[in-house]
Amino acid sequence: MISQLIKTDNNKKSQKISLRALSFLLSLCLLIGAAACSSATGQSDSEASTQNGTVVQTDSTDSQEPPDSEIAPSTIETGDQDNKIDFGFTPNPKDTLSMQLLDKEINLDPFSELDGFPVDTESGSNLIYETLLQWDPERLTYVSGLAELIDITAQGIEIKLREGARWHDGRPVTLEQIEISLYWMSKYYDSFSAAEGLIVDVAMKTPADNKDTILLSLADQDDYHLSIALDFLCRAPIMPTTLWSSGEDSLIISIDELRAEALRRPMGTGQWKVLLNDGFQLVLERQREAEDNKPLYLMLRKYKDETAQQRAIANKEVDFLAGAVSDLSDKIEYYPGRSVLAGIRSNSDNELLSNPYVLNLLQLSLDTNATGKALDSRASSTIFWHYFGGPTLVNALRTRLSKPEFAETYLDNKEDVAAKIQGEIGSNDLLYLDGKQVPVLELILPKDDTAAEDACKIFSDRVRKQGLVIELTKLPVEEYILRLSSRQYDLAFVQAEEKQDTPLSLAESFLRQSGEVKEDLDQTGQDIFIELATAITTSEFAQATERAFRYSLAKMRFFPLGFRTINDNYCDSDNWTNFSQYWSSHQDNRDITGIGATPIFDSITAKNR
Repeated sequence: MISQLIKTDNNKKSQKISLRALSFLLSLCLLIGAAACSSATGQSDSEASTQNGTVVQTDSTDSQEPPDSEIAPSTIETGDQDNKIDFGFTPNPKDTLSMQLLDKEINLDPFSELDGFPVDTESGSNLIYETLLQWDPERLTYVSGLAELIDITAQGIEIKLREGARWHDGRPVTLEQIEISLYWMSKYYDSFSAAEGLIVDVAMKTPADNKDTILLSLADQDDYHLSIALDFLCRAPIMPTTLWSSGEDSLIISIDELRAEALRRPMGTGQWKVLLNDGFQLVLERQREAEDNKPLYLMLRKYKDETAQQRAIANKEVDFLAGAVSDLSDKIEYYPGRSVLAGIRSNSDNELLSNPYVLNLLQLSLDTNATGKALDSRASSTIFWHYFGGPTLVNALRTRLSKPEFAETYLDNKEDVAAKIQGEIGSNDLLYLDGKQVPVLELILPKDDTAAEDACKIFSDRVRKQGLVIELTKLPVEEYILRLSSRQYDLAFVQAEEKQDTPLSLAESFLRQSGEVKEDLDQTGQDIFIELATAITTSEFAQATERAFRYSLAKMRFFPLGFRTINDNYCDSDNWTNFSQYWSSHQDNRDITGIGATPIFDSITAKNR
């Protein structure tokens, strides 16, 4: 452009020979400056002209862009596709599902333990990065992730990589990338520390086996370590580590360097590819093989403050809201999030609570219908013998455990309990032992959790009718966590963690309710733990969970109050539909910011297409 301007100026000079040299130089400088400004603002040559050495802008009314709803999503790219730079994104409501996070942060770091979206290793989000395997909490079995579980042998775990598995830039997934991903996740994550050094080799089976399978060899082949390996394969994302290391040895590159590359070039094998990530928005593009009526783009706006967020909601700038919130308008359609179990845990170190007959009184105090409604009136209902897992698991076992076999010591009224332990029920309807009222039991719970407080109050009132007294102690979250972890309580309100369920994690939940640590279990309990953790098929899992439920019921260490929903969802869209259809047939895969995210987005379709 500068050369064109110089040529134009030379023509003018030939027409005005009488101009002095100084005037010419001044005119030339002005023209060059105008050209630079025009280039910086993206204007074409035809949008500027010079009159007497001055730059004049033409009228741009005819070149204005149409409204957002009339133009398609667009990006400006460099010629090098491997180093694409996105300068902007203009959403088309017919193609773009806009989403706002209400209580999470946008996160693209697979090494982060941040409770974020769309990447969250703990809760199992697989939009961008995939794990090799997945545990389906609704089908109660292992399902394919990036790979399919083929077999478990004495040599290790056999899997088959998805045909044509590629990174979002088109390059194929390699065994080295899988092996190094597993290495780094086990080395970096505390929650994966038990898997560090467990997988010693990742290799294709020999051609003589006539199978296109990958063998993951384990350092320890016993059932317990097998369960750790399977859990690890369900929760460790596979990453393009060799591509991120830029020629360096992926095993010795620093974690900070890997994380920096993960943020600079987020790239996985999942259904959604990062198209744009700037200070204003994150845009994901769905990878599809053919045209369909599903969202092509997922857009998350990065609002600077709560006021901007609320304005976005009020102005209907977003289709979908994800996260727990209580003050939204009733006009916004609500879709419950994932259900997690909450209840009361007893401390076996307490002398009074080591008496099974006292636990018997606590069991008699349960009313999950009342406490469940107090916790979350919109959550799924549960029943008194529910000790771990989600609604699908409970429903699967409901008929088999409709008449549970109680421990031989279980009695159905407080008078019989008192007589059994040589006590009495006094005139105040409380239990007395050796002529003294039994000590008051402290129940700790997090401060400012009004729903938990209401449920615990209902439970304590019912416990009072069974002859015991409970005192609620509301603690700041930090102090509550400290006392819970150090077992400084008589009774404690606990809620299931927000993480992806696997047989091992469910076995650990069972373990926490029944014995706190593995060594505290008797041999029967330890056998159940291993059986549950290593269950592969739905049948094996059902049998193991039934045994675990019966064992937990006999031990009476956990007293379920009900379900709570996490990561609730709200929809207010004129463009997208089928939310209700998905929610009506799923109970455990409702976490749009974690496990279940991919099938939820895949179920959404356009209204008018």
